[in-house]
Amino acid sequence: MKVKEEYPGRPSFLTLRYVSIDQTKPVTLEQSLEESSFAVNQIKALTSGDFEGALPVLDAIKFSLTGEREVGGNLSFAKATDDQVAEIMGLAGEVQTRLAYRDIETIHLYRPLQKSEQHTYIPGKDPGSILSSWTDNYVWLNEYCRENGLTWVEEDIPIYRIFIDGDFSEKISERPEEREYLVINAKLFPQATAPETESGKRLRKIPAFYNGNLSFEDLSDVTVEPVQEKMKEWRNAANMFMTAAFQHFPEAKDMRSKIGAAYSALFLDEGVDFSIANWSARDFAELAQVVTNTQARLRNTGLDYIPLFTTRLEAAAEMPLMYATKADLIKAAGPGFDTKRIIEYSVPVSRVIADSETFEAAGVETEKPWMVMGAKLFASVYAPEGFEREFMDACSHDEWTRLEAVEKMKECNEGLKLLAQDSEVSVRTAVATVIDRGYLPNMMFDVNATVRAAVSERLPVQYLPSLINDSDIVVRSNIASRLPIGSRYLEVLAKDSHPVIRKQVAERISIDKLKIFAKDPSPEVMFVVVNRYPPDRIDELDTDNLLSMDRKIVQRREEKRFDFREIKDAYDYWKEKALYDSTKLSDDFKHILRRVDGDHLKAERVQPILDSFFPHEVHAIGRSQWLDSSSSEVAGLLKDSAARVLGGEVTWHNNLKPDEFQKQIYPLYETYPQQEVDKYVKNMYEFTQAMADVLFPDQETVTLYRGTTKAEAGDLEVGEAGIARCNSLSSWSTKPDRAEGFGDMLIKAEIPKTRFWTTYLMYSFSGFEGEIVVLGQNGLNVTCVSKRKEGRW
Repeated sequence: MKVKEEYPGRPSFLTLRYVSIDQTKPVTLEQSLEESSFAVNQIKALTSGDFEGALPVLDAIKFSLTGEREVGGNLSFAKATDDQVAEIMGLAGEVQTRLAYRDIETIHLYRPLQKSEQHTYIPGKDPGSILSSWTDNYVWLNEYCRENGLTWVEEDIPIYRIFIDGDFSEKISERPEEREYLVINAKLFPQATAPETESGKRLRKIPAFYNGNLSFEDLSDVTVEPVQEKMKEWRNAANMFMTAAFQHFPEAKDMRSKIGAAYSALFLDEGVDFSIANWSARDFAELAQVVTNTQARLRNTGLDYIPLFTTRLEAAAEMPLMYATKADLIKAAGPGFDTKRIIEYSVPVSRVIADSETFEAAGVETEKPWMVMGAKLFASVYAPEGFEREFMDACSHDEWTRLEAVEKMKECNEGLKLLAQDSEVSVRTAVATVIDRGYLPNMMFDVNATVRAAVSERLPVQYLPSLINDSDIVVRSNIASRLPIGSRYLEVLAKDSHPVIRKQVAERISIDKLKIFAKDPSPEVMFVVVNRYPPDRIDELDTDNLLSMDRKIVQRREEKRFDFREIKDAYDYWKEKALYDSTKLSDDFKHILRRVDGDHLKAERVQPILDSFFPHEVHAIGRSQWLDSSSSEVAGLLKDSAARVLGGEVTWHNNLKPDEFQKQIYPLYETYPQQEVDKYVKNMYEFTQAMADVLFPDQETVTLYRGTTKAEAGDLEVGEAGIARCNSLSSWSTKPDRAEGFGDMLIKAEIPKTRFWTTYLMYSFSGFEGEIVVLGQNGLNVTCVSKRKEGRW
């Protein structure tokens, strides 16, 4: 047996090779612990936070995988010997061998995000350390994150990166419940290609150096060095920035212009013109290094935007100078300066050429400015072809202009990524509603709850669990409504502190998990629970808890008890002997079902019993949303599925064009898997055919009524017959007075029972509506019964 071909086995001690798992046999955990005492002690030190004692482990990993030794500063004396390296990596190899023999390639693990990471984390991006700590114990993770106000991330980690696993740490750790996994940074594998991240995209890359061939470097990999020391080496660059530092001198403006031209040439790699100010290759190299150093230092602060002060005129310049304080700007502007001209400007780090620290290191002693790329230069460097104007608008100091830029750049993801880091909440929120969903994980830990709420509405489903402990109720509500039904994370939200969230979960969680709420203190939650709880298990709910609440809840429970006793025998016989076969129903059961009309017996009294035929997780939410609106999201899923499984087409849904409709519902299949929806739609049809025989015996067709518009039925006159183009699923009624309240035209049709998808037994509030959901067909013969004129029929 082998794991992935490019990583065919475990690390082979001191070489950079990998040995095949086929050549090894699993060593038991007990043997590993007994035979590798030195390595075990070092790992104990590592998991307890003793960095000095753990340095041999880090040294062994780095040396074994890269051939380099870990530099420990004052701790360098702790480097491991070759024998110790062999023992440490041999132990890791034994862990990986045991995992490989389980016939798995990856393990799903979780990692708490520290507060310093929560607004800078990039999915798939490893922390900078050689080892990072993960866990497979979701229960412990959730409690830990709740207690410490943290969020977490989850990934599928390849086993070749596992240094120790949860079974190992459980044996040696003082905190065995953590089940800690130590995972090796992907960059240490010579053959590995680290996952591509958004930080590797164009907007976060700048020229790192120039030495005849332009080279780019990801800012996250740049070593931040004190600019004061580096400027002693970059004397040419120091002179450039010294000259460019002053507002009113022509020489300064000319130098800023040349720096802008040089930067543009470097970045766009269009061939460097050394005639610019007679600069040499060294000048270009130093300029690029200064800018790299500046932006790397700024990125290291965790900020994406820097608040600066300038004037409207200066902001429009080719390479404007800005200042950290109003006082610095006023001093630099000189006597007679009109302070009303000052504007505060939030400048993205990607536009900064040099900060005040750079100018100070260059020798500027007075008010130290910041040099920023002008909007035109920034657009020429960063904007994709055809979006230069929009990129310039994105650089505007005016919030409304930037909001308009979001609207104009819906098809330009690079521009939206720039505005995703805007200083204004309104702009970031607007971006979250239109940017490609694949980028949203980079925005999910925004400092503002409004932005996070917008993100959580469209965030890919696999990232939703990272926000279930969010401080904002709107965010948690969005998560509760979008997690796949049956997800174990719904069980976590079932313990949420807010009853609104718990009520949402109670409406969506699998029926077999409803017992979680048996003692919930909220009447709103318990009413949902009682309504959904299986009637044959209703006594499982805590009686004392229910009695302490609204009397209606207890009454609802007693109704379900009574209803179930009344038809239990007939129901049990039917379910056991002849599923969906109406000929096997007892006369008593048929009589009960025929009484459902909203007056003699309400549909909601028999629905909990009939619902037991539908364990499908989409059933409850599908019915609820359809009854609220047939243009709701899940109603759209049902229409899409019915067209695919039972025939017909989606002719209309919420005024969306066909491609817009598909774009809207596609993400919903993450929450409601297509296979499950299709199975539910098919089963509901089969069930309804049995019910139709009970409700409409000795009839092949039924006269149904529908309120509609001329877009569906044509511009018919009263009494005129025509052809209607109906949706794959559409609502009709047995009662004309109930149907005429919808649309501006009432039509009727003789519809075969074989076209019924549901009856009012299942998709109805009470049964009084007489609602029947009908399968669409091309060209249904209809007759106009009445039309609305000036607000009246």
